Amino acid sequence: MPDDDTTPRKILKDATRVLGERLDSAEFEREYPPLSGDRTEYLHAGDQSSSDLPLGGLRVGVVVDGYRIKRQIGRGGMGVVYEAEQVNLGRTVALKVMPPGAVRNERSVDRFRREATAVARLSHPRIVAVHGFNISDGLAYIAMEFVQGLDLAEVIDRLRTARTHGRRFVRISGPELEKDITEWAQGRKLIGTVPGDPRLRDGIVIDLRNPFPMAAALVADAADALRHAHAHGVIHRDIKPSNLILSREGRLKLSDFGLAKDTDAGSLTESGDFVGSPAYVSPEQASPRRVRVDERSDIYSLGVTLYELVTLHQPFGGKHVAVILRQILTKDPPPPSKLNPRVPRDLETIVLKAIEKDPDRRYASAEELGEDLRRFLNFEPIRARPLGAASRTLRQIRRHRMGVAVGTLLIAVLVLSALLAMVQSGASGPGEDQRRLEQALLARGLPAAQHERALRWLAQLSAAESAGDRRDQLDAALADAQAALTASRVPELVARLAVLDAFAARGSWDEQQRALLAASTVGIKVEFAQRLWAELAANASGGFDRRQKLSVLEGLLQDPDWLVVENAATALGSLSDSSSLGALLDALGQEVDAARRRALIGGLRRYGHPDSVALLSEALHDESPAVRMAALEALDELDPNDLLQRLAPLARDKATWIRHRYDAVLARRGRR
Repeated sequence: MPDDDTTPRKILKDATRVLGERLDSAEFEREYPPLSGDRTEYLHAGDQSSSDLPLGGLRVGVVVDGYRIKRQIGRGGMGVVYEAEQVNLGRTVALKVMPPGAVRNERSVDRFRREATAVARLSHPRIVAVHGFNISDGLAYIAMEFVQGLDLAEVIDRLRTARTHGRRFVRISGPELEKDITEWAQGRKLIGTVPGDPRLRDGIVIDLRNPFPMAAALVADAADALRHAHAHGVIHRDIKPSNLILSREGRLKLSDFGLAKDTDAGSLTESGDFVGSPAYVSPEQASPRRVRVDERSDIYSLGVTLYELVTLHQPFGGKHVAVILRQILTKDPPPPSKLNPRVPRDLETIVLKAIEKDPDRRYASAEELGEDLRRFLNFEPIRARPLGAASRTLRQIRRHRMGVAVGTLLIAVLVLSALLAMVQSGASGPGEDQRRLEQALLARGLPAAQHERALRWLAQLSAAESAGDRRDQLDAALADAQAALTASRVPELVARLAVLDAFAARGSWDEQQRALLAASTVGIKVEFAQRLWAELAANASGGFDRRQKLSVLEGLLQDPDWLVVENAATALGSLSDSSSLGALLDALGQEVDAARRRALIGGLRRYGHPDSVALLSEALHDESPAVRMAALEALDELDPNDLLQRLAPLARDKATWIRHRYDAVLARRGRR
């Protein structure tokens, strides 16, 4: 018998390479005899190495039951996926083909058939549709809707790469995925970065400074798909970024139900088998004990996907599956804000509720998860509540009962030591100062070269023993900051201000000193913001480039003093630099203080960009009348097409002066 591509001996050789173990040839040939009829002509490895395909492949150009093979687009444990043309209808499909040897395995065929039938009864715009299914003559396949685009795993890879290279905008859908993104970030052409933008059909763009609305919108769409599947008795059990495909038209689709559990017909895998991808499986799936897996397992996996989208990190990692599974069972993930401080508090709360280890503490349904995500997108209060400190402690105690007795004694000793240290040295010491300083430096985007100098200045301030010495040191530090401002030594001034902010936060001195230092520092910051504004408006570099100066102003948006925020926001709004719009929107979305919110709205009013309409509309519901009035004035100037509809809630506002301004807007538009 010739040793061609289709003989059992050749297939045995390929399988040995792929599986990495020697197989008994006689047993293999009994199990997999030569294929019958003309099916053998379809099995061909072509130019690809045998490790590229499970046990062989379909040659490009051949027709299988009316499907012409175009190219291989992927492969998994249950087979190879091809792009193919359904000849009689002229449409492109994805053809998932079982490995030839697996067709002889009754259990594998049954699982393949049940995958097809489970998905076939699901009809939802967010789920990849099944067009056909057949098993005959040693070949089994499922014909599915072909979705051209990136899956979310590829999206996350693009975001990581962009972050590494310092890019801000990443295109993830649209007809020209590979086209340079620069033109999308020019002037006021930031299209496709906000959910609900009618221009999304031209392409979705992720803004790495504020990826959260788009991430929430994508996962909310995935939750809709899960809601439909769960309502029809199908649990996916393998939710992960690579199984969520974003089409070129910007529509998210859930795919690959190969590990699904049909609650009516039973599991597609053996009970007790480990299924899923380790990084995304729920604690129920990771448990060595047989634990009931229900819809909440899919919610956990979707929550992990959202976690990775907003942080670009998986909550648990490791080189070995056992390590990852142990972490899933025993460790709490880092809060998303620890990995990305920009993550909004409400979105973090949603993520952490979705990935609770206890299924009873998760969202009870995909519908609940989707609704909370849309509340977040619409600036409405979410239903989820963050876990309190007491609840976290009790949970840790339940999880680690063996160490509680010894740990309690150790904690008591540590607490006593800490109390003694606080009595001796005040509420915070140099270590705490250093932590605050580093956070302040990071927030201002200061070059790393300034860190050592700033730490030395902090050490000098901290070394002062008496109140008089401390006053002298602070006076000198303020004088140095003023001198740096006068001489336009921007990096030095930013570092000096960060040191003063860190020192002002110490708890070991009286309020009068703190107030005096804060007032002096605020004056310097306000003048600093005004100078940066003037230099940027005049295109004066002054030894510090434009992007760095804008970053400094963006950092001042986080200042605790509203006057500093107002000057920074006014400067950024007047300059209308496209790269700063995200900073203004981020700051307003996360700010809770009324005075600072009003200041940020003033900056957005000056900017006059339509992308701020949604956030300004949310501010119309603010508890502070001053904030509501500021949002009203900003929207009035922006004048969106649906302005009167957006302002309608103010018709019943408790503040008469706001209602008077609302009536004036209506009158000006001929409505009163």
